[in-house]
Amino acid sequence: MDLFQLRRELDEIDSAIVLLYKKRLHISRELNARKKRKGLLSPDRVREQELLLHVSEMAGAEYADETQSLFREIFSQSACLN
Repeated sequence: MDLFQLRRELDEIDSAIVLLYKKRLHISRELNARKKRKGLLSPDRVREQELLLHVSEMAGAEYADETQSLFREIFSQSACLN
């Protein structure tokens, strides 16, 4: 695969990531609103830890640290949504 093809493949992946991220943010906003109405704590640190473990396992040893870092940032951004 040449450089152009690799970049094109990354562009396609990036597009998919953005669409999924927007969907996640939309759901996170709704979740935050429901939690606020019910007086629940946000963020749920236990759930975050469970998710970090899950995504680390999915990523495998080679990319576990990077994946955890990415998801910590996603959690942070999601928690700020009103």
